[in-house]
Amino acid sequence: MGEGGFTEELLKFNDAELRGMDDMSANTEAFQVELLKLVMSLVMLEEVISIKKFEEGPRAKITLSHSTLMKYQADLPFCCQPMFIAAVLAALRQPELRDLHHHWTGLVVSCLPFLGPALTQVVTTVASQVWTNLEQLPTETEQDSVPSDYVLTQLECLGQLLSFCLLDPSQSGGLTTSPVPNFPSSPSHSQPSMMTNLLHVFGGQPSVQRQSASADQLATARRSLLSTCPRLIVSLATLWSSLSTPSHSWLVGSSKAVKSVILELLSPLATVHSTHFLGAVAVAWAEVGPEGNSQATLVELVSSIKTFPTSTIISTLRQVVKSPPPVSGLTKGQSLDVSALQFFAAYLTTSQVGQLLESWTGLKELLKDCCSLSPPSVFLALSILHHFVMRGATSQMERKEVKEVQEMTSKLVETIAGIAGSRLEAGTWLRGSRSVKTEATDNNAAATETDETSIVAVHATAALTVLGKLLATLLDIIYQSDEKEKLLPLLNIVMYNLVPYLRSHTLSNLPLLRAGSGLLASLSEYPFTRRAWRKEGMELLLDPSFFLVDHETLRSWRITTDSLMTHERNAFKELITKIANLGQSNISIFSSKELEQEQRALLLKRLAWVIFCSDIDQYQRQMPEITDRLSECLRSVPVSPLVQAAVFLCFRVILLRMSAVHVTFLWPVIITEMVVVYSGMEHELNMETPEFSDPGHRSAHVARLSQLDSTWVAAAAAGPGLGLHTTANSPAWLGVYLGVCKLLDQAAALPADLLPQFQMYRWAFVREGEDPDNNNHHPGSEGPVHQDFVPHVARISKLMEARLGREIPPRPIVAGEPLLTMRNISSLAELGPWFSTLSFALTRQQTRSMPSVGGSTQRSPVATIERIIELDFLEEINS
Repeated sequence: MGEGGFTEELLKFNDAELRGMDDMSANTEAFQVELLKLVMSLVMLEEVISIKKFEEGPRAKITLSHSTLMKYQADLPFCCQPMFIAAVLAALRQPELRDLHHHWTGLVVSCLPFLGPALTQVVTTVASQVWTNLEQLPTETEQDSVPSDYVLTQLECLGQLLSFCLLDPSQSGGLTTSPVPNFPSSPSHSQPSMMTNLLHVFGGQPSVQRQSASADQLATARRSLLSTCPRLIVSLATLWSSLSTPSHSWLVGSSKAVKSVILELLSPLATVHSTHFLGAVAVAWAEVGPEGNSQATLVELVSSIKTFPTSTIISTLRQVVKSPPPVSGLTKGQSLDVSALQFFAAYLTTSQVGQLLESWTGLKELLKDCCSLSPPSVFLALSILHHFVMRGATSQMERKEVKEVQEMTSKLVETIAGIAGSRLEAGTWLRGSRSVKTEATDNNAAATETDETSIVAVHATAALTVLGKLLATLLDIIYQSDEKEKLLPLLNIVMYNLVPYLRSHTLSNLPLLRAGSGLLASLSEYPFTRRAWRKEGMELLLDPSFFLVDHETLRSWRITTDSLMTHERNAFKELITKIANLGQSNISIFSSKELEQEQRALLLKRLAWVIFCSDIDQYQRQMPEITDRLSECLRSVPVSPLVQAAVFLCFRVILLRMSAVHVTFLWPVIITEMVVVYSGMEHELNMETPEFSDPGHRSAHVARLSQLDSTWVAAAAAGPGLGLHTTANSPAWLGVYLGVCKLLDQAAALPADLLPQFQMYRWAFVREGEDPDNNNHHPGSEGPVHQDFVPHVARISKLMEARLGREIPPRPIVAGEPLLTMRNISSLAELGPWFSTLSFALTRQQTRSMPSVGGSTQRSPVATIERIIELDFLEEINS
């Protein structure tokens, strides 16, 4: 015996920190096991004495102590002592004592009938710690391995805790009280001989162990455990996921056996407490989130429970939606019914078609219940129906059932369309009078508007988005070709709640406009919907504010415009006729020429957009008429910069969408207009630059132009009267200058085989070869001075440098890619770097199909140019 006495030696014997792990006794674990047996004997002895003591009357009520003071309290039973639960949790929280965990959990399981008022606290805290340990196993044991026996024993303990509190024999319908078959140490069979012997010694009558726990205590423990089931589901799903990976190096043993036990653990819970189980799955679904594969693991786990088939899930889901069970874990803003429906929508993707057919009756009732729910539950209902149809279930249904699917679809679509229209003013008998509510209107109506209506209005954008994703394909599948006519009333309801959003081009309405355009685009891809939207589609295309949208909305309208013009025989002809009729009548509907020119520019931009949305050479037969209309617009007096800019946009689109053979007769018009505008730019720069400003030089320049084409001379010599305006007096001409530069930039970037005609005119704009300035006149040579032609780009570049008083450095170029990507400019100086770049002879490589440096594949310029043109259609939204 040491100097410190027996107590000190005992503490030293049991404390690894005092002696060190290497000096621990080999019998320490065995000693701890024997102590746990002693504790169990004390608990049972205490229970027997209590039974004998109070056999004549009721027991005294015990108040559970929540003190954190680790001190024995004489007025409390052993299992109600704070030290008891603290010791159990301390042992289970130590991974290094993992070999002893099953002894500690075995003690708790054996004590279940004698916990009394401590039942709820002990069961919930121990169960929570056990499933936390299981959840952390894959991450805590990356370096070490865990035998499958440890996992199985902990699952066994968990099953017995749940079995004792959740599964009454009368409730389980004959199911075993233990969810895991052949589990030892079941609480109903723990130590029966010892208990019987002790009762016999003290003269008492044997009693069933569960009688020690009153019905109220069991009910309280059951409610507490059921409310924490979401954490159980998450932990077991994490464990399941780690076992499903190809290499689960942390586990030594059979992963199949562990998975089997997990399913046997959850099966009784899903069968007896189905609503709480599905509610827990829904909370777990919301907790894990869409990141990673956690939600897919939940679907896989529930799908593997054979006692919880699709039909049972549907009936249970109806109960969860109608009266959500009390479960904890949902954060603020989350809804149990929404999470449950989200889970079920994902679950349907794994169900067999045969199961879906068998469950249609229940699914129909579920969807009917969802119609009365607030968003987004009703959106999920349509998504569930969409999954059901896309799996091919309707192809095997009888005619009566298919009609039921059609009726349910109509009901859901009408409900969602009503939600989509909740941001609109109440309509009158004149349907076209509906308009989008403004923020001021919303504020004034806030006092009288119900909370439910406000919530619905917030979901208008989501409603349009859901319809855009699901409606068209859903209707196309469930209605046969000869039934498509029946859809017109339903589509009219959708359009009634959609078109007002498409007419409102404001920043506040932009999300609704974007979602509504996506819905219209999805509908336009199916011929059977055309009657419902073609009239409004044409009106919206010709709306002056059509291009006041964002890029995503414009991309949606590419689909709609293509469908409208391709499948409507007279749509394109109608557009061309509108352009031709402008200014033809003696009685003009316009109050001024400016308004007429604005309308002409608007129609030309729509013409460019229609051609841009088409396929290659789709409008080749209409090219002569298109050329005539463009020429007429260019001959209009006075010259409008808006019309000019729209014409250049048409030129760019035509060169992109038409093969070279179909634009041969258009090139003289294109080149003439380019020369006129570039001459106008030179004229404006000459006004402030001494170089080239004297009349003699200008006449010499016009004389050089006369060698090209007589029409060019007439246009260039006309001076400012036919378009050579200054941007100072008319800032709109900056758009024309940018347009012609983008046209030349596009022509220079495209491969020569796509624009063979341009190669004959390219020398007039872009310099080829050496700088001719040094070769104009050689000293000592006889004869007249010979002046070489200076391309427009080179002349303008020099004029800009003279105007700015400095040299403009060129931009780096990539062969085959355009340089101008800006949508607008505020001054000519912004084009200086582009002119400087194109004035170098090296730039001619842009027009060649040359391999890139290093032999890598060269990116096609067509896609880049297409995106630049698409962005050029956009107009700025001011409010």
